[in-house]
Amino acid sequence: MKYKLLCLVLGPLLLSACASSDGLQHSKSEPVRKIRKANGPITSIRPASLLFASFNRNDDYSIDQKEFADGLQKSFQIADSNKDERLSPFELEHWRKNALGSVDASPGSMTFDADFNQVVTHAEFDAALGKLYQASDRDGNGIISFDELVKVISRPTPRSNGTKKKSPERKRGGKGGGGRHGG
Repeated sequence: MKYKLLCLVLGPLLLSACASSDGLQHSKSEPVRKIRKANGPITSIRPASLLFASFNRNDDYSIDQKEFADGLQKSFQIADSNKDERLSPFELEHWRKNALGSVDASPGSMTFDADFNQVVTHAEFDAALGKLYQASDRDGNGIISFDELVKVISRPTPRSNGTKKKSPERKRGGKGGGGRHGG
């Protein structure tokens, strides 16, 4: 009983002590560097985009239909480790980890297995990546340029810091507010 009480009292104290430290060991000669908040847009690249970029063979920073077809063929051959012309869930996961960087990367396994039979055929593999290829071709010219593989996201504008005056209707107790204090 005393042990349980000790754990209940000291446990949260130890957790808060761990959470308050930064967890990094700094030497006295090495200055602590603060991470600065980046300004401007955020650039995002999907894992499939990295795969598509690897299909570029003529170094023109774009992937045409022939390069895509060749890349699909090579990717399926690499994924099909036992050379039975179908991918088991294990083969697909191994390929996704190596080709996309993670088993959690998009596209997921369900994207490839259209009929949900635990086997991915060459046609299913091609169809899944073909849809992503078409979606990546934003200008519809049949060629994916590297700038189409990158998505730039604008940062939202920061909210007001409270200096803006509120309208009288929005104040507590004012008209039309309802709620706990309104009418």
